[in-house]
Amino acid sequence: MRAKSMLGAAGSKRALRSGMTCLAALMALAAGPAPAQLIGEVDQAELKNWRIAEGNVIRFCQFDVNLTNDFDKAVAGEIADRLLLDSEFITVGADYGMDGDGLEADVFKLLWNECEVVLGFQVGPVQYAPEFTVTRPWVSYDYMVLASADGPASIADLPSGSRIATPLASPGDLALARWMATEGADAGLKRIPFARARDQMDAVLTDQTEAMLIFSPVFAVLAQDMAEQAARLHPVAIDPAIASPTSIGGIMLAGSAFLRAEIDRAIDSMIEDGTIEDLLDLHGFSGIPARAGGA
Repeated sequence: MRAKSMLGAAGSKRALRSGMTCLAALMALAAGPAPAQLIGEVDQAELKNWRIAEGNVIRFCQFDVNLTNDFDKAVAGEIADRLLLDSEFITVGADYGMDGDGLEADVFKLLWNECEVVLGFQVGPVQYAPEFTVTRPWVSYDYMVLASADGPASIADLPSGSRIATPLASPGDLALARWMATEGADAGLKRIPFARARDQMDAVLTDQTEAMLIFSPVFAVLAQDMAEQAARLHPVAIDPAIASPTSIGGIMLAGSAFLRAEIDRAIDSMIEDGTIEDLLDLHGFSGIPARAGGA
């Protein structure tokens, strides 16, 4: 397995918020408007002549800010092994704004010029430009709410006026806002958006907020770096509408239908024989709401 770096993808970009997982930007792309032709937006001079694969290798691209990269890389490596192919990984910079401006065009150029699959995209009931297709999901994650160790067991038990630290402009934050406007309208809760997950955790532990909403794999990775602080928090039971299950897989060019079908077949076998579950355990994701094979 070889890895190389290709930092600073081309295109107009704004700085990604410090500490944000790339999944947030990818999901913002997934939640965009109905599909439109993308090829007309891409500078043809930036597209190489269609490359001929050298040897028995499948190339995977990953965004450097994605906190689940190690797990996704392990999944992709196993996919390649089951297809009797070598795997190569390319790390890509991701200096995008909150709206993911320019991301879709850059992903198209990556898939045309550099790799067969970009890892870490939301897959499922989402709409991409017709130039793209997606693999079947290999995992899904929920958002979760955490409170201090002596806090309530359920979000319904939070006192009126309680503040919840939320990840800014995330699908989970939007789902919480909808829940607070409907089923949770009488709870009197307040959302306090944060750009960084570390700051959310600090807010709970310093009593700036009574709870925090976080994407579960982000918490799992954060807990490995901040074990002492994470141990002072506990999960709070939430309404399923807040959990926002998010299925994760890979994105490919639509013309790669045969390879996509083979990748899907490999993923199916990894789900059936427990390999995905084993990889979740190995990467510290066994204690969060994560499901092999998607939601």
